[in-house]
Parts: sequence; structure tokens; C-alpha cells
Amino acid sequence: MGFLEKKDIYLAGSGIRSFLDLTLYTQKILKECEVIYSTVGIPTLEDYLKGIAKRVVDLRSKYYLEGRNRMDIYRDITKHVMEGARKTPPVALLMHGHPLLFVTLAQWIQDLAGQEKLSVEVIPAVSCLDRLFVDLNLDIGPKGIQIFAANLAMSQNLPLNPRVDCLLFQIGAPFGLQHEFRPTYPEDIAPLQEYLLRYYPSENPVTVVESAIELGPESKLSHGRLGALQELALAFNYTASLYIPAAILPSSSEKIRKTEV
Repeated sequence: MGFLEKKDIYLAGSGIRSFLDLTLYTQKILKECEVIYSTVGIPTLEDYLKGIAKRVVDLRSKYYLEGRNRMDIYRDITKHVMEGARKTPPVALLMHGHPLLFVTLAQWIQDLAGQEKLSVEVIPAVSCLDRLFVDLNLDIGPKGIQIFAANLAMSQNLPLNPRVDCLLFQIGAPFGLQHEFRPTYPEDIAPLQEYLLRYYPSENPVTVVESAIELGPESKLSHGRLGALQELALAFNYTASLYIPAAILPSSSEKIRKTEV
């Protein structure tokens, strides 16, 4: 691979918007790998890959089937990629976004490759966070931010700090491990709404953000308030995220004054 030390497996991210976010380094790796295994499923990106790669295998259409448990999907893809790496290295697994940001697959492949003494390189990529910060026109420098997967936060009952902005990833229906192609219904959102209302007031504004992934369409922002979160059900899907800005809460001194009055 020229000046690069050849690895057996490359874990690469496509970025968010089709092929526009592919870095030059990622493209160089993809051109020189024997096989690119893709889980992205974006038509214009898949067409672009066919023009630069030796061989592209679409694993998304093969394994992401209706009603399957996502853990089973990840196991099958891990097995498929590992078999390819043993037979015809180097191979690349191309995933949407950044390969180490909320990607169980990448963790599993690194662990298994380490056991089998196969070399792995993770290639940095444009992440969903990079796009979200632009879509929301958000600078986290002044006050920071807290970020969780929605399922993780709810299942572990993680306490949220209402004085800090919050981003929740993977808010699509259902909030479980089963892979389903269906819209989110208002009742799907009820557990999330109940969880968030423990920490943020009902009138707190919220925004559902779906960053553009294809060429042409723009990112979608759906605004509402936490107490009416179920009204935003149509905007919820697995690739969307929920932004909850910090609540404006009374200070301790204000609470004391109100008590005295």
C-alpha cells in the first residue's frame, strides 16, 4: 500500500453525507483493499464506491432484515468480515459516520482480530456529532454537553444534569434490539418522555435532528417542547437524535427568596 503499512482489516467511516465526507486517506485505503464490506446503504455512496474499489460487498441488504435481533446482525457481519480478512487481506469494513462512535461492530471486530493476531487500523471520519453541531449551530465550548444513546440512558437510569445541554442518539422505534422497518408511534416515545421529565421541566424546548445523508435533501429539524414530545413522533427514526438544551432553573438564592416570601 505504498508508504502505508498494510493491515489485515481497516475499520473506516463514510462520514454522514454520501461520499462527500470521505477523507482522502479513507479513499486511498478503500482503493487498495481487496474487498470493501459496506453497511452504509446510501445509493449515491454505493455507486461512488463501485468506481474506486476493486470489489464492494453490501452487507446491509444481506443481514439487516426485518425482525432480526441487532446483536445477531452484528455477529453475522463480524463473522463475514473476519472470514474475508483471513482469505484475502486487506479488507475494509465501511460504516456510516465515525467507526468508533456508537458502533458495536467495530468493537467486536477489534476484539476478535486481536485474539487471532490479525492487524487492524481504525481510520478517523466525520461523525454524526460534527454534522449535528452544524445543524444545530451549536458550540459546546461555553457550557459543555452530555451525550448518551437513548436506550443506554433509560435502561441504566442514568441521571442527567438539567443545567447542561443533552444529546440522545438512536431515538428510533422501537427502543429495543429488534430491527424493524416501521415508523415511530407516539406510545413508543412515552418511556423516553417520562425519563426526561425527571430532570427537565415540561416546558423545556427540544429538537429532533435528522442530518442529511443523501445528496439533495437538507437536514431536518423538528422543534417542540418536552411535555409534548409525543407530538414529534413522525420525526423519530433510528438515525435521528434528540437535542435538549439546558433548562433555565432558579438559583439557590432565588429559591430562598421565594421561600421567604
